[in-house]
Amino acid sequence: AEFMQHYGAEVTRFYILCTLPETADAEFNPEQLVLLNNASLSGNLGNLITRVLKFTVKNFDGRLPDLDPAHAAEYDAQLLGGDCGEIVDPAGSVREHQFRRAAEQLLANATVANVFMQRTEPWALRKTDPARAASALATLVQYLHYLARWMAPFLPSKAQELWLMLGCEGEVSKQAWPSVPKAGEWRELPEGHVLGTPEALF
Repeated sequence: AEFMQHYGAEVTRFYILCTLPETADAEFNPEQLVLLNNASLSGNLGNLITRVLKFTVKNFDGRLPDLDPAHAAEYDAQLLGGDCGEIVDPAGSVREHQFRRAAEQLLANATVANVFMQRTEPWALRKTDPARAASALATLVQYLHYLARWMAPFLPSKAQELWLMLGCEGEVSKQAWPSVPKAGEWRELPEGHVLGTPEALF
């Protein structure tokens, strides 16, 4: 009960999905829950969302940055082509009742974007090549639009918070489920889309 009060029911449930066997008994390990929250949720997923959205809102007037067509194919290939890690649709694992694997796939999909961000370094490009920085951040924001919907079955309230931070309307849980994004046809948010107010998610 103490951990649920501190971390919330959603994070506690996600811990169970990620760490406990699906076909055997297991013991609750509070240290593992703290590690999952700090490293996987806050450090990986939350840090990605906060860095992308706060930097974008601050430097691009609270709107989705412009994507230079000259950068689109390059960044699509880098993010979606496997160089930053494989992107997997968690729905397949959910349908097979492999919930632990599905949760791991969600976190791995967030890691892909973190790797992309570290390699493109939009904060540095902002000073040397603003157009390329804008394209990198536009790519990351579009990817968060996918990530929010992938999060919905696992972290519904956190997914809804992200959905609103992205400036999207309605309930994320009622949106069409996105498959793995395909280069050249995956960006869904319109040019100039107004973003919401970024806040720490975890």
